[in-house]
Amino acid sequence: MPDGSEWPCISIVTPNYNYGHFLEETIRSVLLQGYPNLEYIVIDGGSTDNSVEIIKKYEPWLTYWISEKDNGQTNAINKGIEKCNCDIFNWINSDDRLYSRSLEKVANCWHVNQPDILIGNAIGIDIGNSHLLQTWKPCKPTGALDWIRKGQLGLKISQPSTFLSYRLMKQVGFIREDLNYAFDWALYFNIWLSFPAVKISIIPDTLSTFLIHPAAKTSSMKIFRIEEMKVLQESYPRLSPTEKLFSSLYISRVRSMFLIGKVRKNSKEPLKILTWLIIRRPYFVFYRFFWGAYRREMVSFFFQKLTSMFNSKV
Repeated sequence: MPDGSEWPCISIVTPNYNYGHFLEETIRSVLLQGYPNLEYIVIDGGSTDNSVEIIKKYEPWLTYWISEKDNGQTNAINKGIEKCNCDIFNWINSDDRLYSRSLEKVANCWHVNQPDILIGNAIGIDIGNSHLLQTWKPCKPTGALDWIRKGQLGLKISQPSTFLSYRLMKQVGFIREDLNYAFDWALYFNIWLSFPAVKISIIPDTLSTFLIHPAAKTSSMKIFRIEEMKVLQESYPRLSPTEKLFSSLYISRVRSMFLIGKVRKNSKEPLKILTWLIIRRPYFVFYRFFWGAYRREMVSFFFQKLTSMFNSKV
């Protein structure tokens, strides 16, 4: 390092399954960091595309890799974690990329501040890298309550730009393999519940990019919300009274969103059902998404009426 001390060891795990069309750019984004104390592990789930061919191409620079059938992304990440030996850890999915010099910036901040968690900015791009679709600048969480009230999206905390103490990871039990979409949120939430005084550093640099495409898991928000509610319900005994209150309110809100979505999709008379719902559940008046759905159905209803009147006159 600039002060003559040793660069901290950083472990990166990349899970992959049939993402050969993205994988090489991900691997190169990690290796081309040129970071002098890197442990890079690739766990492939037995891909049938060209993934293994790509991995073998970079084998001389990998600490460890394997291609075998696994139980999904979380299982692959945990298999990689078990091979890690460094102080700092993150996983970079095979459709994410590290920004140039990201690991150097992480190491410099870690050396000075000795955090438990370090979070940087991230950007979301389309497949062709031609359009910047999202910019994530994280807000510093002050406790588990922020993860309930704002969630990972509200806090703008992007997983590939979030580096963790490996010691902390081991203490909370790695990543839940019963979750497929909300496992990173569940991990961070568990850390905050387990260690309320966790030390966080936020740096103003962009550390990673993530691709926004139809196959990306973050696009499946309904399943994410279902898993989120499951974690909150299971964590209820560990929550403070205030956290329990906001957890219950959040779960009620999400269930209401699902109900309204189901009504709009399946009901032959959605406006009538929505009107009935506001009578039976007056607290819906506080939900902006309810009034958005109601307004859209009102517009649709009157448009159909006007169209019908016009056609009858013709």
